[in-house]
Amino acid sequence: MPGARSGLAGSDRDAGQPCARHEERDMARRTTTAAAAGAVGAGLVLGLAGCVGGGGPTVSRDVEIEDVTAVELASSGDLTVRRGDTPSLTVRAPEGTQVRLVSEVRDGVLVLDARGSFGFQDLGDVEYELVVSELERVVISGSGDVTASGVSGDRLQVGISGSGSIELDGVDAEQVQAAIDGSGGIELAGRTRSAALGIDGSGDIDAEDLRADEVDASIGGSGSIAVHAERRLAASIGGSGSVTYTGDPEVTSEVDGSGDVVRED
Repeated sequence: MPGARSGLAGSDRDAGQPCARHEERDMARRTTTAAAAGAVGAGLVLGLAGCVGGGGPTVSRDVEIEDVTAVELASSGDLTVRRGDTPSLTVRAPEGTQVRLVSEVRDGVLVLDARGSFGFQDLGDVEYELVVSELERVVISGSGDVTASGVSGDRLQVGISGSGSIELDGVDAEQVQAAIDGSGGIELAGRTRSAALGIDGSGDIDAEDLRADEVDASIGGSGSIAVHAERRLAASIGGSGSVTYTGDPEVTSEVDGSGDVVRED
């Protein structure tokens, strides 16, 4: 009997050895998987870190361009537009960002864009200075601020489909169209015969210093429009918002929702 007891004990030890080896293999696989996951995670973090921002000092670059009348800010940055006889574009940005910035004409529009924009990338401080003989259209489809002065012509179009602000001073145009489809602000000053101003989303259009004979103002969402109309004002609000005006125009209004049309003294 003692021999039998010894045989059973030996069998138990032999049966336990494969289980122990199996557990060791499982532990090794788990350790390898965890290490691989850590390496992938570290690589992803490093990859994201490499995509954020443009390093190095701020450098200036001159870009040769043709004389255009329309510009679109499709990435992030600040754009200043001046009138001049010789068209030019100067770009100031961190050295690491400069290689990613793209300035090209598409269908007659100078588009200021950046390669490899994935939303979480920070380009740093980017400044554009554009000189053109005439400006007819300004659009922000990315984010940033646009300022211009001495804008004249038959027709001026201004729009924001991303976020940011546009400020135009010294406007002298027969027709002015300004629209916000997104969020942001537009400020206009000068003189025009007719103005069509609209907000579809949220934002503000301040055209109180734009003296206009006739104004059409519409809000489909939320926001505010301030105008100066001398002869006629047609205001339409579908949602919430307000249209305020100065001058002594003939006023027609249509409000569907909450909102109001108010004359300011």
